[in-house]
Amino acid sequence: MSNASHVLRVEGGSPVDLDSHLAQLSWARLVRGDAGLHLECAIADAERAVALLARAGARGILVARAPDVARDLVPAIMSDLGPVTLPGALDSVTLRPLDLGEATARLMRRPRSILRPRRDDGRIRALLRAEDRVVAWRRVLWARPSVLRSRAPRGARPVVFDHGAVEHATERYTLVRAGEVGRWVRG
Repeated sequence: MSNASHVLRVEGGSPVDLDSHLAQLSWARLVRGDAGLHLECAIADAERAVALLARAGARGILVARAPDVARDLVPAIMSDLGPVTLPGALDSVTLRPLDLGEATARLMRRPRSILRPRRDDGRIRALLRAEDRVVAWRRVLWARPSVLRSRAPRGARPVVFDHGAVEHATERYTLVRAGEVGRWVRG
């Protein structure tokens, strides 16, 4: 991801098939907080992102920037895309679609964390036929330390010392057809 990006405020009901639309961008970062949902993408993808959001049933409005992280919030790396709703928190997911070669390699690698159950179920065939795609994601939840200590959301690992770990967290993978990003957006 480069520093050159555009930010769109996403308005509208619950977008349909959002995963497949976002997989058409070179990269995207979704930020959900009290100010609503924002989509950050490369400048070259901005007009396309507006059209893709419209196809999904949402509206993208260009804004100056995504919501800032308050100084009293602490990052936590999340291990899943399960919805978390905490007042005052910022929840961000960075997405990167994988090309066919990388996606196939990820699916074939053991253990088959993307393939559940352990058998293929035709998922590699769906990739090869361009019926599905794999998206890499990283999720960071910014919340007050007391919230993370008292009732830590499932799968949250607070980052205490190495704040560079937020940018270099392990990528996780999902299939577009699974609709996990869309479920995260709908909360």
